Amino acid sequence: MWTSVWLLTVAATQMPGAAILQAAVTVLVNQDVDECLVANGGCHAKAKCTNTAGSRTCSCLAGYTGNGQVCVVLKASCPVGFAGEGADCAPDSDLDGYPDTELSCSSKYCRKDNCINRPNSGQEDADGDKIGDACDADADGDGHNNNKDNCPLVANSGQSDKDNDKRGNLCDNCPDASNPSQSDIDGDGIGDKCDDDIDNDGLLNAADNCPKVANGNQADGDGDGIGDACDNCPKHPNAGQKDKDEDLLGNACDDDVDTDSDGVEDSVDNCPNNQKDTDGDGRGDACSNDLDGDKILDSDDNCIANPSVHSTDFRHLQMVALDPQTASTPPVWVVYDNGAEIHQTVNSDPAIAVGDHVMGDVDFEGTFFVEDTSDDDFVGFIFGYQSNAKFYVVSWKKGPQNWFNKAERGVTLKLVNSNTGPGTKLRDALWFTGSTANQAKMLWHDGSIGWKPKVAYRWLLHHRPDIGAMRFYLYQGTKQVMDSGNIYDGTLKGGRLGLYCFSQEEIIWSNMEYKCANGVPQEMFNDLPANLQNQVLSS
Repeated sequence: MWTSVWLLTVAATQMPGAAILQAAVTVLVNQDVDECLVANGGCHAKAKCTNTAGSRTCSCLAGYTGNGQVCVVLKASCPVGFAGEGADCAPDSDLDGYPDTELSCSSKYCRKDNCINRPNSGQEDADGDKIGDACDADADGDGHNNNKDNCPLVANSGQSDKDNDKRGNLCDNCPDASNPSQSDIDGDGIGDKCDDDIDNDGLLNAADNCPKVANGNQADGDGDGIGDACDNCPKHPNAGQKDKDEDLLGNACDDDVDTDSDGVEDSVDNCPNNQKDTDGDGRGDACSNDLDGDKILDSDDNCIANPSVHSTDFRHLQMVALDPQTASTPPVWVVYDNGAEIHQTVNSDPAIAVGDHVMGDVDFEGTFFVEDTSDDDFVGFIFGYQSNAKFYVVSWKKGPQNWFNKAERGVTLKLVNSNTGPGTKLRDALWFTGSTANQAKMLWHDGSIGWKPKVAYRWLLHHRPDIGAMRFYLYQGTKQVMDSGNIYDGTLKGGRLGLYCFSQEEIIWSNMEYKCANGVPQEMFNDLPANLQNQVLSS
């Protein structure tokens, strides 16, 4: 910081015909005080404090990770293609985080994979026979194969199904009312179709102004009959709740003004120039300096400086159709492993499923696995989702194909910035391997390989929106098969993450993990131009 020192200079001047005149002159001198000399400048004990003009920076020491004010041990991890703990690693054929053989370490990730050749990061085993449900033809051990069992995970040899919804009575959360989706918002075991209090807030659905979101106080600030807890414009009456661009902000209050391009519009942004809010006080870090305070141990926290994110969780998916006008087959998303593994089972129209966490600097990784052997279309994921017309998409095509237009084999990373939003124009632009004016811009393409069925691939994405840089890696087993190099685009400064498919069935995204990132990985940093390296070093 700066400190001010006042100096007094006395000068004596002999003036003709006058007495000696004494003049006092004050001079203000700014001196920089090295904050690092006291209590390590407020940095963590395992951080390096570096003095700067008028301030200081904190950076975690080697072997630790964090924001410099909070640093935690960087856990040793097995290389891609292996699983285990620390240095105790063994091959992991399906890249789901579990080794093919038993290890001596204590972590659950040291236990032998109960389904070695098919990703199942949740290791579900309904009948306890040590054969994972993912590769057990009769997962519940009742004598009926899974594909013909109306309760594949609950033993029911009789197959009784009173309401004929293809869910056996023993596993049907509404056995007297047909509900194939088995939706159960409050997780109480009673399906929404037959639950008179869907959100379990003590109010019957008919009298609840937010029947699917718990809100015992029934607050409704704009008086539109929709409770604030579930109102997509809580300060603007909009009983219809229309949301054209599917950004979870209703048309009535959606002005599409997002000064910092972080995916949170100014009208609901806790700090319109920086969305990060480490202490959860409603003011972003650019407006305050405080710690996380999310009551999650930093060693177990995916985002130690973001109180709203502490684990990878895709259980609350928003379904977005990208060609709704001609839609015929919507995708079917099935969630496993507490939201870290998702299956999409049908040959569907182009669509995405978006999680509910807004991320800025992020590392996002997971495993691709396609079981279908007959098709050759698109699998992928999205990041920086701000609306159904603005997001980044990584898509992988198995083989070349002419349909709406030319789709090449390989992985493509595009910026979707569509002036029409979902529809045939966006659909065609997503299919095409190239840029399409006013729809999508191709940022990178690698046509060296297409995906193969029943082969596990691991992806890793780094996105650093503050410097407008991203990088994608792809691995098959232990071998790195793609490295995009640094890709530059600063259009979207953050947003939500999700999954993408187009005309491809039987897809598994497994062992997914996203983390708030701190700093820039060395390999990515080395390839930055000098001006961006300086920006990183000074931040």
